[in-house]
Amino acid sequence: MKALACLAVVSVVLLSVGGPAVAQPEHNPLVDLAAEDFEIRQEASDALYLDETLSTEQLVGWYAQAEQPEVRQRLLAVARHHFLRQMRLDTFPAEGPGSIGVVQSMQIEPPPIDADPKAQRNRTTNTFALVTRVLEGFPASGRLHPLDRVVALDGQLLGAANQNQRFEDLMGLYQAGDTLTLTVQRNGESLDIEIPLANRNALGAMYAFPEFGLTPDFDVAWTEYRQQHFPLVDNNLAPPSNDPE
Repeated sequence: MKALACLAVVSVVLLSVGGPAVAQPEHNPLVDLAAEDFEIRQEASDALYLDETLSTEQLVGWYAQAEQPEVRQRLLAVARHHFLRQMRLDTFPAEGPGSIGVVQSMQIEPPPIDADPKAQRNRTTNTFALVTRVLEGFPASGRLHPLDRVVALDGQLLGAANQNQRFEDLMGLYQAGDTLTLTVQRNGESLDIEIPLANRNALGAMYAFPEFGLTPDFDVAWTEYRQQHFPLVDNNLAPPSNDPE
């Protein structure tokens, strides 16, 4: 099959670790990945997701040094993301409809009840797209988290619509290669997060609806890569999800 042949070629390229050496960062990420504070651990993971200079050698080295299961799982998830990201870039050019790579659900939160009926009438509902999963290999990884509330896209508020199509309608205005600014509510804060868009066709090719597990070709390629470079992985411990658009 032509698609499988292409993936095989890509996996061979990605499995090669003998390219130009990448300088090790001065700060060892294992320190923050093992921190007691969850936010520090999450920020360390996000930084690795966003670092497109990481080499297989670096990740394998850190994985071998890691002592805690959670740290190894986080490093394995980062390796999976960058492996899938490179396969996506090599297979799907930045053209056509865009995608950030999340699973989301539209939500409408009623306004809080006010004792004053007049004040209650002036309160508005809060409409948002609730991020339920972030798909590795796509631009949202390292930028969005599960339970993030997306309330606006480039300043366009998600209106009173109560169906998933509302978020998808706004996403349909953007093309792969565009950069989108999402207004996100997270832990009581409002954040503006810039995300470049990937080729939307990659979603259906890489992830199977509705469970969003990897499709066979990509799953086989990742499994071969993981077994070669991360042989100590406990297959009973799934990598942490960053838990399509």
